[in-house]
Amino acid sequence: MSESVPFELKLDLVSPVILPFHTTLDGLLSFAAEVMTGLRGDDLVPHIPLERDPDSGIFRASSIFLGPEVHYLDRIKVRSMRSADDLDIRNIGPKRTAKGKVSTRPYTPLDKKRGDYANKLSKYVTVMAPTATCYGVGKPADILHLLELVIGLGKHANQGQGQIAGRSIREIADDRSWIAADGTPARPLPVALWESISATPVEQVTHGLSPCRFPYWATDWEACVMPRRIAG
Repeated sequence: MSESVPFELKLDLVSPVILPFHTTLDGLLSFAAEVMTGLRGDDLVPHIPLERDPDSGIFRASSIFLGPEVHYLDRIKVRSMRSADDLDIRNIGPKRTAKGKVSTRPYTPLDKKRGDYANKLSKYVTVMAPTATCYGVGKPADILHLLELVIGLGKHANQGQGQIAGRSIREIADDRSWIAADGTPARPLPVALWESISATPVEQVTHGLSPCRFPYWATDWEACVMPRRIAG
């Protein structure tokens, strides 16, 4: 079995990622591990090939950064439609006279915000970046194996958004999973933890409320330091 080492992971992207996007590498790997094992929550910890700090319980894994070259785009998607209902000719066909001709006013004025005629289109802000990069301490071969189960990043990844076309990982000399090369937070970390590992005052970095301990959906939000930006 491979040993844990500091690494840099790059993901090649071929479609835009829907914003907001604040995923960490351990969050992404936990999704893949859940698909592989059928387990959830704390039961997944042994199946995530990353080092985990014994005191805080936080994985040695950074946020996933998009870029550096990015382009912001609006994306319109059609909401789910039921063919037996939404596409029934009686719902979408024009009104006709008794003689079969199209009526002078073939369509009833529609309320697009609610009811049967609510707008079926959703508008998203997306970011197109050729590469996503993240850092961690773990077992590279096992990480690449899990990532074969991940087809994309962010919301609607199963519909082609944030599609991953390639994965590459390399060992690096320094651990950048918590503190980036420029000294800023590489992922959400509790303020108290940041003060114990960094000489940079909290006031000089981005901070706010965020879940930062796995499993994220089952833990409280905490006062945290956070990366300055995820895209660009």
